[in-house]
Amino acid sequence: MLYEGRQSVFMVGQLSQEQFDNITFGDEGQTYKLMSIEEFLNSKQAVPQLQGRVRIIWRKINDFCNCNNDTK
Repeated sequence: MLYEGRQSVFMVGQLSQEQFDNITFGDEGQTYKLMSIEEFLNSKQAVPQLQGRVRIIWRKINDFCNCNNDTK
């Protein structure tokens, strides 16, 4: 999603296990955790705005592939 005048971009993609294993952060204290989409959407620790964006993308993917991955 790109918004005029904003300084950030939200991206969604898929990673292979090898790509995941090679993720490296600097020493600024960043961490990551793999979780299912449902777990992320229900997490109290996730940023609400990012949960909303993931929910939008997930619905579009489901509409495109005619899947039944309902997330409320």
